Amino acid sequence: MTESYTKEEMREMFLAQCRAAAFFWSRVEDKTPREMCDGVVFSVLNIIDGMSGEFPAAINLVMEPHPDDKEYCISNDEKWVENGQIINDDLMLHDCYYR
Repeated sequence: MTESYTKEEMREMFLAQCRAAAFFWSRVEDKTPREMCDGVVFSVLNIIDGMSGEFPAAINLVMEPHPDDKEYCISNDEKWVENGQIINDDLMLHDCYYR
């Protein structure tokens, strides 16, 4: 019988991919420190976008502000973050990184 991955398994798979990206970019010899940092970020965004061959799904980034933030921001005539807003459901973050 097959079953789905547990939350803990998915979390560990994600972290393992992030560790692998950091390890890979730490060993690249012909790049500046900034280029190596950009490489790590770009790799993690690929994981989030579901474009990494080693990670089986895309990840939605969902905004979860503090419950009091909206009221506070409105009272101070500021913008607020809407609870539950997904910021990457209509694009690939790795495509936007170098824009």
